[in-house]
Amino acid sequence: MKKSGRVKAFFTRRKRACFVMAFFVSAQVVSGAAVSGGALYTDALGNLRSYKDSPVITGYFSYRGASSLEDKRERFFYSDGYFKEAATVYDEHLATMSMCLAGAAMSSYEGAQIDYPTKSVNVRELLDRIGCTDICVNSDFMVKPGEDTIGVCLGRKRINVNGEEYTLIPIGIRGAGYEKEWIGNMKIGSEGDANGFKKACERAKETVDSYIKKLNIDTTKTKFWIAGFSRAAAVTDLLTAALTDAYDPSGANVYGYSFATPQAAYNKTRSYPNSHCTINTSDAVPRVVPSYMGFSHYGDEVFLDDVSTSFKSYRMSVEYAVDMGSLTIPQSIAFSETDMYPDQRTFLDKLMNALQGAVSPDRQSFSTKRIEDGETVEQIFAKLLKFMMTSDSKHVEEVASAVSGFQDRLGVDGLLKLSDMITAVKEGINTMERSERDTIYAATWQWFRPGLESTLTKDEFEKLGKMWGSLVYALLEIAHYDYVYSGREGFALIGTLMKNMSLIGGAHNPEKYFDLVKAKDNFYMNEIGTPVEKTDEVFRIAEASDVDAVVYSEGKPVAAISGGRMSASHDGSVCIKRLSDKGSELTEAYEGILYENLNPDNERAMTMDMEKDYKVVLIARDRGEDVELQKWIDESGNEISQKDTLEISVNRGNAQYEMVKPVYRTVPKPTPSPEPTPVPEPEQKPGGIPGWIYMVAGGIACGGAAGGVYAKKRINKRKRDNLH
Repeated sequence: MKKSGRVKAFFTRRKRACFVMAFFVSAQVVSGAAVSGGALYTDALGNLRSYKDSPVITGYFSYRGASSLEDKRERFFYSDGYFKEAATVYDEHLATMSMCLAGAAMSSYEGAQIDYPTKSVNVRELLDRIGCTDICVNSDFMVKPGEDTIGVCLGRKRINVNGEEYTLIPIGIRGAGYEKEWIGNMKIGSEGDANGFKKACERAKETVDSYIKKLNIDTTKTKFWIAGFSRAAAVTDLLTAALTDAYDPSGANVYGYSFATPQAAYNKTRSYPNSHCTINTSDAVPRVVPSYMGFSHYGDEVFLDDVSTSFKSYRMSVEYAVDMGSLTIPQSIAFSETDMYPDQRTFLDKLMNALQGAVSPDRQSFSTKRIEDGETVEQIFAKLLKFMMTSDSKHVEEVASAVSGFQDRLGVDGLLKLSDMITAVKEGINTMERSERDTIYAATWQWFRPGLESTLTKDEFEKLGKMWGSLVYALLEIAHYDYVYSGREGFALIGTLMKNMSLIGGAHNPEKYFDLVKAKDNFYMNEIGTPVEKTDEVFRIAEASDVDAVVYSEGKPVAAISGGRMSASHDGSVCIKRLSDKGSELTEAYEGILYENLNPDNERAMTMDMEKDYKVVLIARDRGEDVELQKWIDESGNEISQKDTLEISVNRGNAQYEMVKPVYRTVPKPTPSPEPTPVPEPEQKPGGIPGWIYMVAGGIACGGAAGGVYAKKRINKRKRDNLH
């Protein structure tokens, strides 16, 4: 018994040693990245900014601004943590990020008005940089816009919310640079929600429904995030309501954030507190579909006051020459400051009152009544607002100056006609005969034509000429209202409007909204200076979905990358992006509705600030027990390393390699040993060898050659002992 115990102890020690050695080798070969690189990656995440325990991605994106004819740059801060609270809870960080999404979704200046598929490049870039995949645009983003079209871009991203996996679907809606779609802004129709916005919403929802169907997305585990500016803001408000009704009646998982939001909901029967409508109180656009007609927002209103405006109230008065018999001739027009309208918001309120009281008392008269057999108030309003809100401030100021200085070109005959016009203003132009009104229209066209022709574009000038009679009638009726309610001391509404045209237009600029929402977001408080221009590519990573990475600057982590996509960053100039994402790469993906870049795009570019030094540690991802990293190679196919992590130095834009790529191989499976042929158990005889000895001997033989030899000697000795 004592000798037999020694055999068992030896076998046990040998088996344990073999198992430990096999585990150690396996861990180094198969799971080395998870051990060494994984710890590196996790440590980096712990040292980067987070929000509600989710990493923050800091970066830059482009959007269509109003102050230039080139796309502008702005910072963004994104985190999955924005979606941990219910959508009914307003989040100032998500609000700013939503303004970024809304701005990026504006039609890019790239491609002019020829290459329309490139117009969505900014929003596709932004969605890619926050980690989205399957990025698609709808067919309306691929062609020249029409009156009822709406550009939509969307993608998806897997996020973890309180331990549960969700699919996040960001939806950016085109809100600027949409050409003829401005006409649809004022198509309110005769019943129901504002017609132009409603049609656009229906097209946008069709896009979302198609995306869900194409990718077979489980909507019970989906969070929708919708953002839009101006026209797209009204569509965002409507779409938030529509997606809530269709997919999540509680509204907890449908996040709607809109900016400069016109009112599109008519006599609503339900509110949607998950739709957050942000409004600059000095902006005229949210009022284009008036409240007095029964319109409102479906969502909650978030008001932002623009305290930086230099708005001033003015009266416009007419100075007269000496009497010539019974005729008093107007000599000149003068403007004087007044305190009648203390701020731009009060002025806009009074302007809407004048519109209602003078020419458009109800919805029907606004949308269907033609003025002087020409344009409706709806059409006039749409064209004037389009000019004011889509022209740069310099252009608006030039036109305003030309309009306000018309009296210098009147002459004696013009002064006589001006006297008739002033009489019409005092008494109301609708009290005059049609022939008298036509004379006034012709005379005023001659007064204003030189200044307008020299400042307006050819297209603007031709459109204005066609609607001149209808426009002058409406303005004179508003002037009559102004004359009566301004105390007959001067025209306060008209004077204030003419002196503040550029301010009223500027209140709607996306740059203004960015400034207002950023002022409420402490993520931006420590950000100074002008956002960097597009950073330059320093090297590329092939098979990027198999690569994690940590980027260091001055010894500290500044970015972490997971599966070839940014997962966290402090330095917004560090990013990983598509090599190219122009519109020419977009092809039909689903039933003529959705278009995407069908290239899997598994080679991605690392871009960085060209004035800094960085260290990039690339980590080959663990692909399971059957696959192992073989080596890293460069652009020429040369082996760089066989380690799971690869360190690359980047010195002011100069990297060690143009391209790096991890190469994997399948781990060969060991050939299984053939099953031993069963040996019949020998019959027990008195005085013979017990059967359990054969069982022990067989077990020891399987333990290895050395153990088998040792066991055989012990058994033979025992046999000899038994024989004696």
